[in-house]
Amino acid sequence: MSTVFAGGTGSGPEGSRLTPDAQRFQGSGEDGGRRGSSLLEGSTRGVPTIFTDVVNNADRYHIKIKYDQSVFLIIMRGEGAVLISAVMMGTLPFFIKSLSLPPVSSTFYRMFFGAFFVGLFLLIRRERPVFSISLVMLGLFNVTEVFLYITAITHLSAAMAALLLYMAPIYVMVYSIFQGRISKNSVISLVIGIAGLYLLLLPEKELNIGLISGILSGVAYAGVFIMLSKIGRTYSPIQITFSNLAVGMTILVPFFRFETGSIPLILGLGLIPTAIPFILLSYGMARVRVEKGPIIALIEPVTAGMVGYLAFSEILSGLQLAGAAMILSAVFIALNEKGE
Repeated sequence: MSTVFAGGTGSGPEGSRLTPDAQRFQGSGEDGGRRGSSLLEGSTRGVPTIFTDVVNNADRYHIKIKYDQSVFLIIMRGEGAVLISAVMMGTLPFFIKSLSLPPVSSTFYRMFFGAFFVGLFLLIRRERPVFSISLVMLGLFNVTEVFLYITAITHLSAAMAALLLYMAPIYVMVYSIFQGRISKNSVISLVIGIAGLYLLLLPEKELNIGLISGILSGVAYAGVFIMLSKIGRTYSPIQITFSNLAVGMTILVPFFRFETGSIPLILGLGLIPTAIPFILLSYGMARVRVEKGPIIALIEPVTAGMVGYLAFSEILSGLQLAGAAMILSAVFIALNEKGE
C-alpha cells in the first residue's frame, strides 16, 4: 500500500517518507503549513485538492495524509468508497426491524437525522449547502427508494428486501446500453450477480406488498445511481448528500406522524446506514462507470442477509447461500477490472 504524508515540515521522518506525488505539495515552515491545510480544506468544485491532483495517478492506492497530528485514511478509488458504502447500508435492516416503526416514520427519521449529521460535516468542512434541479431530482429518487425499501423490509426478510432493491443494476445496465457505454467485464459480472439474485429469490412464491415495494425500490435506486454519476463531480459529496436528505425530509413532512422509539437506534439510523455511506456513495459514483457502481454495491444484500441471520435468526437456504456466493464473485470481477 502506498502512503503519502503531506503538510508540516519537509524534514524528519515524515518528510523522508514522501512519495513523488506528495513532494509537489511539501513546503517548509509557515508555507508548508498553509499547503498542508489546503490539501484538506482547499477544493475544486468542493472536492479536496489532493483528490483532484493525485487520484488520476494513484487511484488504485490508499493515501494517508498526516497533518496537525491527525491521521486521515482516504480511499482514493471510487470502487472502494462504493463498496464500504454498501456494507454500511447493509446494516439498515437491523435499525428498521429493531425500531419497528411505520415506514413513513422510519424514512423521515432516517432523512432528518442523516441531514443533521451531514449538516455537522458541512460546518466542519466550512462548505455551503447547495440546491439545484438535479439535486432535487436526486432527492426525489432517493426518498422514493428509501420509503419503498423500508416498506419491503417490514414485510420481507432483510436479505430478500435488499436483493429486490439490488435489481437496480439491470435498469442501470439498460440505461448504459442506450448510452453506448458498457464493458465486457461489467456484463459478465452483472450476469453472475443477477443469477445469484435469482437463486436468493427462488424460495419466494407469492406476490405481495413487500415484493412489489422491493421491485419498485430497485427502479428508484437505479435513478439514484444514474443521477450521482451525472452530478458527482459538480458538487462535493457532502453537499450532494445534504441536499439529497434535505429534499427527502421536506417531502415527508406532511405525512409524518411522531412515533416514539429508542433514541440511540434513531441516531444510529441517521449516521451508520445513512449519513456516512451516502457521502461515500456520492464520492464513489463520481469516479466509476455508472453501470459498475451498482454491481460493486451488490455486497449490500449479502451484508443485509448476514445482519438478518445474526440479529433476527433469519436463515438462508442452501440455494440462497449459493446465490450470495455468486453475488460476491460478481463484486470481485467488477473490483478487479482494469481501467475505466
